[in-house]
Amino acid sequence: MEPKLEILHIDDNRGDLLLTKQAFERANVDCNISFAVDGEQGLNYLYRKGNFSNAKRPDIILLDLNMPILNGKELLRIVKNDDSLKSIPIIILTTSTSDLDVQYCYENHANAYVKKAVDFKNFFQSIRSISDFWFKTIQYTKSF
Repeated sequence: MEPKLEILHIDDNRGDLLLTKQAFERANVDCNISFAVDGEQGLNYLYRKGNFSNAKRPDIILLDLNMPILNGKELLRIVKNDDSLKSIPIIILTTSTSDLDVQYCYENHANAYVKKAVDFKNFFQSIRSISDFWFKTIQYTKSF
C-alpha cells in the first residue's frame, strides 16, 4: 500500500486552507495536509524549525502568492534555489492573473500556475483537477 501523500498548503486565507482540505477529501485523495499561514512559516516547516521540528517532507506544495511577512514569490525563489528542496513540485494557487506574476513563477521553476476560483464549486473543481493530474495522470513518486 502506498503511503499517504504529504501536501503543504501555504496561504494566509484560513478559509481557503479549510476549503482545500475539504476538496481533497471530496476528491478521495489519501493525503495529509499541513498548513502554513505565511511564507516565513512555510520555510520553517520546510526546514523543520521551531514548532515544525517533526514536519514531514511534503510531496507537493500549494502556494499562494500574496501573503504577509514573506510572500509566495520569495518563498518559491528560495525553495527552487535550495538543492535539498528544489525537487518538491510547487503549484501556485492564487487569485492573481497578472502576466508578470505568471512569468515570474515559471521563470523561477513553479511546476504549475492555477488561478484560485472565488466560488465554492469552481474552487473544488480546481483542486480536483490538480489532484487528478498530479496524483492520477502523471508518473509520480514520493519525494526523497
